[in-house]
Amino acid sequence: MVVTRYVFIHKMKDRYLLLNSLTGAVDIVEERMIDAIREIRDGHPHSLSHTEVAFLMERGYLYRELSDEEAVVNRLVEWSANHAREHSPITFIFCPTMACNLRCPYCFEPHKMHENSQVMTLEQVDFAFAAMDSIREQRADLPRASFNLFGGEPLLPTSKHVVERIMLKAEDRGLVGSVTTNGTFIDEYIDILFPYRQNLIFQITIDGTKEMHDKRRITAGGKGTFDKITQNITLYLEKGFTIEIRMNLNEENVDIIPEFLTIIDQFGWNHYPNFSVALSPVTNYTGFGGDGLLPPHQIEDRIRMKVAPHLLNKFRVQLNGDFARLNLPISKVLGESLMPGEHMPSLHYCEASGGRFYVFAPDNLVYPCNQIIGDSSWAIGQYYPELSIDEQAAALWEKRNVTQMSQCSGCSIAFLCSGGCPVMAKRAYGSPMASYCGTSKQELHDYIDSVADKIMQAVEE
Repeated sequence: MVVTRYVFIHKMKDRYLLLNSLTGAVDIVEERMIDAIREIRDGHPHSLSHTEVAFLMERGYLYRELSDEEAVVNRLVEWSANHAREHSPITFIFCPTMACNLRCPYCFEPHKMHENSQVMTLEQVDFAFAAMDSIREQRADLPRASFNLFGGEPLLPTSKHVVERIMLKAEDRGLVGSVTTNGTFIDEYIDILFPYRQNLIFQITIDGTKEMHDKRRITAGGKGTFDKITQNITLYLEKGFTIEIRMNLNEENVDIIPEFLTIIDQFGWNHYPNFSVALSPVTNYTGFGGDGLLPPHQIEDRIRMKVAPHLLNKFRVQLNGDFARLNLPISKVLGESLMPGEHMPSLHYCEASGGRFYVFAPDNLVYPCNQIIGDSSWAIGQYYPELSIDEQAAALWEKRNVTQMSQCSGCSIAFLCSGGCPVMAKRAYGSPMASYCGTSKQELHDYIDSVADKIMQAVEE
């Protein structure tokens, strides 16, 4: 017999919690079972009964042969590839400009870049779409595609002609898309975008109450933007556009979610079927995340304490996937997860892992992730004046999944953390194929400690 490589063990007073990141199994066992697991792992005789061995094998903690576990992993890889082929599009991201009229303190992009007024030319747009067509032909593993408008701020007044060309070419290809915008100038785009409203989702950030938002989402001149953005959201909802409000959460604003939901109710936005809310932790993948960052499980706990479940349903509140990355199997067992669905072992940390992002920027370059646009050292090629992809560089992103990363091959939480952020990995170790563990294991230990009493109570019941 062999012990799974993917069991995370946490001591809880006189017992232990077992968490299998491959199967999602969560169990509480006595210390003697932990001792027996270690004996088996070290090749020594064990004292487990046939019933206990059968239990551990059923839960995926023990296998008769290592090849049995490898067969489970291989089935996962095959399922994941088939699922991606059917449900996960490549997203082609168009950045009309990297300029931005806001100076949000936690932005992951350097504000120096936001001072660059360069705008894509129409010829660049045409070449970018030609590059998209060529890339799609080469990526038979992912036949579906979508597009996204990003920046900077993609909907600045100086970008109208570029956005209009992008929309025309996307429609010619039957693509649906999304727009990541701060919402300050969308009223000036309504005539251009109205014909495409059925195929677009807008993500617009509001960081809470007017007072809080106007401290964080400020113009280059230091002025607040709450009034302008909320007016524009109402306008777009009335015109039938689909709007997702994103609230970026850190220590500063996580406790005002109930007040924010009250404001949404006052505006009447939740009565539109084309409206929803997304909560997301502020992150620090690029080193510009600012102060007051909180681990996702702490934010989820604060949400749970502050917001009644019926309000989350009423306002169609969704949580960013970062919330579920480490703690979903346990929070599901406790019945307190705010995430839909069940645990599925994860091969990819994000869309950039697996090569599902291609970013076209005004500097003629193609980037594999939307977090590192503008730094040419991250580019995987160019799209203008001709398409040229560095196949070796692109392969590091396309092939990045946790089963291909040597440092993850024996990690107990491999299928929870999925190898970590490729951007952080390259910054720390020189390659996106490296693993970036960060504080993942400690965060999981901390989370289990925070819910230990609930776990023990559930066991005793």
